[in-house]
Amino acid sequence: MFPQLQTIEWIYKPIDDELSMYTTMRKYTDDALEFWNETQKILPILSKVAKIFLGIEASSSPSERSFKELRYLVSNFTRNRMHPEFNATLVQLRNSYLQETL
Repeated sequence: MFPQLQTIEWIYKPIDDELSMYTTMRKYTDDALEFWNETQKILPILSKVAKIFLGIEASSSPSERSFKELRYLVSNFTRNRMHPEFNATLVQLRNSYLQETL
């Protein structure tokens, strides 16, 4: 009757199964990366998602430096009328040049 619902159920069933399994598991380590590395064969979908989120740094020196450079560009009177995307591109180009990847 509703073929779309069958498709959605087919997509979500493996995720629901993994979530159910995860909620019943004992977490025996305090190291999240270690846990997801050890359970990646049992919970492949959740471990991929967890590794993506665990890989995001909350704060880092390079990002703080970029904000400082961007603040200089925006506060500089001659450059404060530039389009924001152009300012971001300038910062990105400068960082690439300094890292010798450009």
